[in-house]
Amino acid sequence: MSRLELIATAAFGLEAIVSRELSDLGYTEQTVEDGRVCFVADELAICRCNLWLRAADRVLIKVGSFLATNFDELFQGVTELAWPEWLPFDAKFPVSGKSVRSQLHNEPSIQGVTKKAIVECLKKTYQRHWFDENGAEYPIEVSILKDRVTLSIDTSGVGLHKRGYRPEVAAAPLRETTAAALVLLSYWGRERPFLDPFCGSGTIPIEAALIARNRAPGTNRGFQCDQWGQISRDHWKQAREETRDKQLPKPRYTLQASDIDGKVVSLAKRNAFEAGVADDIDFKKLDVLELKTIRDYGCIITNPPYGERLGDDDSAAAIYDDMADAFAPFTTWSVYVLTSHPGFERFFRRQADRRRKMYAGRIECHYFQYYGPRPPGEPPLEDLWNFFPILRLDRLFPAASIPWLCRKQPQATSLRCLVLTCKLRWVVRCDWGYDDPTMRGNVAVSERTRYESGSQERRWPMRCLAPMCLRHVVPERTPSETLKKTLRDST
Repeated sequence: MSRLELIATAAFGLEAIVSRELSDLGYTEQTVEDGRVCFVADELAICRCNLWLRAADRVLIKVGSFLATNFDELFQGVTELAWPEWLPFDAKFPVSGKSVRSQLHNEPSIQGVTKKAIVECLKKTYQRHWFDENGAEYPIEVSILKDRVTLSIDTSGVGLHKRGYRPEVAAAPLRETTAAALVLLSYWGRERPFLDPFCGSGTIPIEAALIARNRAPGTNRGFQCDQWGQISRDHWKQAREETRDKQLPKPRYTLQASDIDGKVVSLAKRNAFEAGVADDIDFKKLDVLELKTIRDYGCIITNPPYGERLGDDDSAAAIYDDMADAFAPFTTWSVYVLTSHPGFERFFRRQADRRRKMYAGRIECHYFQYYGPRPPGEPPLEDLWNFFPILRLDRLFPAASIPWLCRKQPQATSLRCLVLTCKLRWVVRCDWGYDDPTMRGNVAVSERTRYESGSQERRWPMRCLAPMCLRHVVPERTPSETLKKTLRDST
């Protein structure tokens, strides 16, 4: 079982964040699907992913997948899977299931047939006719999408959003996984000021503090697979030691969080204490119009009240109008707001630089992103490589062309994208500033056609790139003078 197929499930819109987290953990062999990221790893990865993933809901072991359009095919397919590799003779294995756009749609019947098929498989291996199911629990999930059946075992147990620090919550709380995703999608880092003026029970600032400390979110909780015999105790020991070794000291600036409700501020303080970051966050009872700061180049990340969750739409609109006035003096700050209100930009009186669709529970929301200027301490663009490829989904494989970003002038506020086809062989390592997981990680690029400037031209705003992600680009060989000249002449 050294090579396993695993699944990290995620809320809609967060798959790319989970993919990036997996890549950061070293698991780059992955496939991104709606609501999940499938990847290949080993037993140790089960421990590490449960401890480290901030935006994922659960970590599952994929047992197998097959097509089934009737119950006979479902039964036969389940019995042929290697259940004895995971289920001991005394295993407790409850089965849950769901079906979407499939001929098999009666979920109770699907669960019953699956359970019966697993029992038949175990009978052949253990030579028993009855199983007491009084041992460790192995929750089994059967998922059918367009007649494709996927069987998996849940290693997490309680969802990964249960970090263990939030026994009490305020009204309409934001899930910890969503809060962490909001921070990870922003340009905020531990060297920049942070502010949440609608902190509620403190979920966003607490998650930001955990990220700043590089503290694994699963440190203070247990998992379903803790007692499984298939996962070595040494793996758990190694994974937990890693979480301790990688922790960082307190960030440069104390995180600021406030709310107009004194009761929820007290609750947020207790939650921060339980999370071990009470000294990293300054909580205050404060109206949004009273916000002040002497810091520059910070990030406001917040989830203000909106009608569908906490009140009527008119009240939410008034809050957004107040936010516009309160944030106006923060000229160097970036602002990130999660809300479901369709008229947010109108009431906030600013058009977002970017908006991203997400879900808070079952409510469709948008994450509005307003980018501030680059902090003076960050390396300017001219200190980076002038030429680096961006892979696109429609140009992933050798054939066509690579869009190249190159600097037009040192003072340029945008980058020009030239479509080139290349004859020379390149190997490039990049950390991408894009949310699409296909554009991240270690990428091998090989093209075999000749250099030729294309006729297509497109401008990419500087804000499309995350400066903190564009850390290094290491080509196999330096761009030739001919290529440089071609690029310069074309721009």
